[in-house]
Amino acid sequence: MQNSGMEIGIITYNIIIEGMCRAGKVEDAWELFCSVSLNLKGVMKPDVRTYTIMIAGFCLKRLKQEAVTLFRKMKEDGPLPNDRIYNELIRAHLRDGDKVSSAELIKEMRSCGFAAEASTFGLVTNISVTMSLKYSGSGDGNAGEIHSEISLRFPVSERGETRQQTVHMLLLCVLVM
Repeated sequence: MQNSGMEIGIITYNIIIEGMCRAGKVEDAWELFCSVSLNLKGVMKPDVRTYTIMIAGFCLKRLKQEAVTLFRKMKEDGPLPNDRIYNELIRAHLRDGDKVSSAELIKEMRSCGFAAEASTFGLVTNISVTMSLKYSGSGDGNAGEIHSEISLRFPVSERGETRQQTVHMLLLCVLVM
């Protein structure tokens, strides 16, 4: 594209990279992402949107390790992560059953002032229900009782989360510890 003499901005690259990811051509999108990152003029760098698109593309193709590696690189070199990136990674870890990494990301996300999206809460709720069924009547305590106890001890977040959202996040953190 640059050979044609046209000046192409990061927004155009973002559109192309996102289209490639949605079409399942994540490897091609990664090559283009890297070419933007290695821009010889040094004028254009990937922005938070570029990273978000690429991380979401990796997660969509179940390339979680690549997504995590890019996330780390972003935190070291690039713009600060946004809530969408955290939610993409949390969902990827939850889909793979990696509750510990999910809980760590949730804590980090909340410490940055972000809240989870509805789809992330849906996955957390499914895990909570599964754990509730697993532990109910087992003599180890009832997850419903744990849920109520956490609800009483941790009021609704000042970030606008509902009590249920706060409880689900805390319950996930408690269950994986």
